[in-house]
Amino acid sequence: MNTSDSIHSEASMDDQAHTQRMVLQRDKIRVCLIDSRTLYREGVRIILSTVEDIDVTDGIQQDEEISSRLEAISPDVVILAVKPSIANSLKLARQIRRHSPRIPVILLGETEEEELLFKGIKVGAAAYLTDGASLEELVDAIRR
Repeated sequence: MNTSDSIHSEASMDDQAHTQRMVLQRDKIRVCLIDSRTLYREGVRIILSTVEDIDVTDGIQQDEEISSRLEAISPDVVILAVKPSIANSLKLARQIRRHSPRIPVILLGETEEEELLFKGIKVGAAAYLTDGASLEELVDAIRR
């Protein structure tokens, strides 16, 4: 497996249909990035802002009240950084999926551990990408 690998769960088929419906209603896919690191969030936001059909909302720090912020932002896709605590990130992914089951969650981590990939799928993540993924791979995961 290399850093560009991503894993998509079967649950992501419903997520894909939801995302496609939302995009038809708007011109762009609304993406929310959740990470405790401001510089990281801003970097990903700047990179994704170069993609015509993606609109990156204000990011959310992992220690904020996620449910109410997601309701206010109303994203089509959530990108959740799996750091600094993998266990907390997976717990947060599970909470997002329970509260907003139609919003796909893409996990963005730094390792290629298969155990982490399977745990991500188990909590309902639509995809897992490593920090080494290309912009094209991230955009592809967002559009799915």
